[in-house]
Amino acid sequence: MGLKGRLAGQLHLLEQPQQATRASGELRIEEGHYAQWGQDLNLRNSRVIYTGQSITDPAVDARAERVIGDVTAGLRVTGRLLEPVARLYSSPAMGDADVLSYLVAGQPLSKASSTDANALMGAAATLGLRGSSMLTDRIAHTFGLDEIKVGGNPYDKNLALTVGKYLSPRLYVGYGMGLVDDVNTFRLRYSLSKRWNVEAETGSRSSADLLYTIER
Repeated sequence: MGLKGRLAGQLHLLEQPQQATRASGELRIEEGHYAQWGQDLNLRNSRVIYTGQSITDPAVDARAERVIGDVTAGLRVTGRLLEPVARLYSSPAMGDADVLSYLVAGQPLSKASSTDANALMGAAATLGLRGSSMLTDRIAHTFGLDEIKVGGNPYDKNLALTVGKYLSPRLYVGYGMGLVDDVNTFRLRYSLSKRWNVEAETGSRSSADLLYTIER
């Protein structure tokens, strides 16, 4: 999964008949590195903590950082393993969009290139950050996009990031990137009138539809 490091710490396991395995203690990742978004991030003070709960749901406190010149950009994950909370941080302090851009592209959002856009939007949409909708909106606006959203079910492997732009008031072009499976789609929608639209899509399959809208 892109994680390398040295494991340290101690655990005490409690096994009882017909009950889930429980644990006390902690495990630490020392000299850790995590490969993500094409970057090698350093792990700092990263550990899982058990206080007698099920072994499948420890508390997590982990940091992944990247240092570029005088800037340190990082992602901290805390909370329970089954319901983690992710937050971005940096030194010196800056907005979340710039922190994420430093992590992914090695530079602030204002200097990120269009080739960084997919990685940035994919990271923003899938990290589950607080205020992620505002973050993705800013990234979309920076690259001149009108839409950015995540749809589908990760358990069915159809989770996808969709970005789109209106080339004219009637013509919309969208591009979908699979976040689990490597399946990409291209979509075009043209408004013939207030109620009639033509929509075409190509990817793993190709289709064309004529849509009629009824307003209630």
